[in-house]
Amino acid sequence: MAFDGNAAYDLSVFETHEREEQHRPELILIKRNRAVAKPSVAPIKIIAIMVGVLSVITLMIYNRVLLTELNDSIDDSKNELTILQSENVRLKAELENSMSLDSIESSIADIMNDMGMTRITQENVRYVVLSSEDATVSENQNDSAIKQWIDGVIEQIKAYKGE
Repeated sequence: MAFDGNAAYDLSVFETHEREEQHRPELILIKRNRAVAKPSVAPIKIIAIMVGVLSVITLMIYNRVLLTELNDSIDDSKNELTILQSENVRLKAELENSMSLDSIESSIADIMNDMGMTRITQENVRYVVLSSEDATVSENQNDSAIKQWIDGVIEQIKAYKGE
């Protein structure tokens, strides 16, 4: 910019059009083959991972269902065991009650009354005095002791029935 005395303004300074063309370098366009962005993981791998995760989740749910069913079965068995134990206690008490002396005596008294029998009293007891020997003599020595006993029982039954 030069200053002339009478000149007002140098308008060439503001003309940028010519200057830009002088200072502007030419742009060279280089066309590059842009590489298409390939995914870092193949789609088949993603599908395989999803199938694996789904199968693991399915197995976890299945295992939970099995555990729940087994726990229910265990609870049912425990309840049944408790019921059976209480039944066992009741039956043991009933057995002890039936085996008591009073129970046995009352059962025998009922049976004796049904058959027309009475308790042994002093009037029913007879004593036998053996003078010479402390032994019994059997008429049939060929018979065994069991056969003799059975025959004696049969005779008593016949005598009781009145035959």
